[in-house]
Amino acid sequence: MKLPFHLQRPFFKVILENDDIKALETWIYHEPSLEEYLSPEDYLMLIGLDFNDKKAVIELEKLISPYLDFLAYYQNLLKQTLSSLINNPNDFDKLSQIYDWYCQGYYFLRKLALTYGLTANLSFYDEDYQDFQFSDESLAEIAQQAHWLYDDLIYQNIVLINPPSYDVNIDHFQDFRDDIQKVRTDLP
Repeated sequence: MKLPFHLQRPFFKVILENDDIKALETWIYHEPSLEEYLSPEDYLMLIGLDFNDKKAVIELEKLISPYLDFLAYYQNLLKQTLSSLINNPNDFDKLSQIYDWYCQGYYFLRKLALTYGLTANLSFYDEDYQDFQFSDESLAEIAQQAHWLYDDLIYQNIVLINPPSYDVNIDHFQDFRDDIQKVRTDLP
């Protein structure tokens, strides 16, 4: 059985977002409902975990992963990222993340990723792009692309079926959009 999502979030913050494991340790000891959802053995292993050990995050991930819904985490994160880009299309961190997810199998992000996300990604690594700014027209296009993709996820025209990964042998999403909808967010 998966943990309720509000109980999964603190674990994701440590496992996927490199948050402070000591804060998680404190939270675990003060969150009595964990005992209701974890098996007795797993709960004892969790509270007995040595959070000072260098391998604590690895051990935590092995222990808690069966209780986490990674796909739901990425669905929420992708929607949040797209929503953020609708409101702030000049967010290079978010655009760079879009590019990374595209490279990890979310190919429906193609136009946004390759037209804008790659440029945003370059700004972190290439001195020639350090002071790069998107034009007003580009910012409007980013916001529009993000809006279309957000709507496609909300209305389940695009359905994520696996978390992003570099594994080319699995499908990461199902695309139920018609050709007109696909053309809006794809490159020729």
